[in-house]
Amino acid sequence: MSYRTLSDLKVLNLSANGAHIIKDGYFARLSDLKRLDLSNNNLSILNDKILLPQSNLQYLNLSNNRLEVLNEACFSSLLRLQQLDGSWNRLAKVVPGNLKLPSLARLLLARNSRLDFASNELEQIEDDALGRLDSLTVLYLTDNELSNRPKSLPEKLKVFHLERNRIKIIQSNDFQNLNQLETLLLCDNKIATIQENAFNYLFSILSLDLSEEPTRNFIAWNADDIRSQQPEATFPLTSTEYLIILGLSKSPGLAHQLLQDSAALIAARELQELNLADTDIEYVRSDILHYQELNLADTDIEYVRSDILHYLPQLRLLHLQGNPLNCTNLYWQAVWMRKQDEDVHAKVTCASPAEFWSIPLVDLHTKAKTQPPLPVN
Repeated sequence: MSYRTLSDLKVLNLSANGAHIIKDGYFARLSDLKRLDLSNNNLSILNDKILLPQSNLQYLNLSNNRLEVLNEACFSSLLRLQQLDGSWNRLAKVVPGNLKLPSLARLLLARNSRLDFASNELEQIEDDALGRLDSLTVLYLTDNELSNRPKSLPEKLKVFHLERNRIKIIQSNDFQNLNQLETLLLCDNKIATIQENAFNYLFSILSLDLSEEPTRNFIAWNADDIRSQQPEATFPLTSTEYLIILGLSKSPGLAHQLLQDSAALIAARELQELNLADTDIEYVRSDILHYQELNLADTDIEYVRSDILHYLPQLRLLHLQGNPLNCTNLYWQAVWMRKQDEDVHAKVTCASPAEFWSIPLVDLHTKAKTQPPLPVN
């Protein structure tokens, strides 16, 4: 079709035409076009130059197609675009740059089950921008510049990627109403403050990654060393009964706090993988401290078994590499690791005492004299 005699056309509706592809330059003569409706077709891809040179376009409807990607080059000329409707497609990715449309006031992406906004240099997402995406279950916001998590998230969200942003505080209501969220990845955000009950609304959480965070304290947290915190301070996630994977690598404050919080460990009985790598751990649950509490500090105890396996009976993988482990009383750990036969366990080495230095923990041999595990309080 030729638009040679329609150069002044302002509105064009091509919906429900069964179109599978539109060639580059198809709208080239319609430079004054303000509204374009391509909805209800069979478009699976938008070529780079399909909308050139539509610098006056204000409304674009791409809903009810088969699009999987919104291509940056396709939208590069739409400087006046105010509304973009990409609803009811198969969108899995928004290529970097697409949200930089300077005049965009309304973005509709409803009924897309998975969206990837990773590496878009996003600094802010409007409060209601994602709340209308009723069917969205997977959201990628990795590698952006966000200082806060987006508000009004879809209630059906199950997987939420927020790694490598600039989030410094997790507020108490940040994850409220996300009752179906199963995977939350917050690693490498340099979180310094986690408010009380911040994660208590995650009733379905299976995997939580808080690795590479400098957090050292809790309940209106500050950056003080974890060892100076009040004894009654608790790990920030108390609803852990469904948790299967917990990542705390390079987050020494959170790691130490978890190991000190018996209540959190008791609740995490389904935990199968715990990552405590590079968290400055010398003891896995301080056995000496526990025996002091039991008034047994002066007894002749040659070998003490930690109670962590009592708390976490489903544990199959424990990442401890990169820690200055004192292996004096870790024979139980060596026996357990050998039974699990996981490659990552072979990377765990002893730092002390001197005679054990650099020896792989799995190579330690059990002493003849052992003590039963400590009772669970």
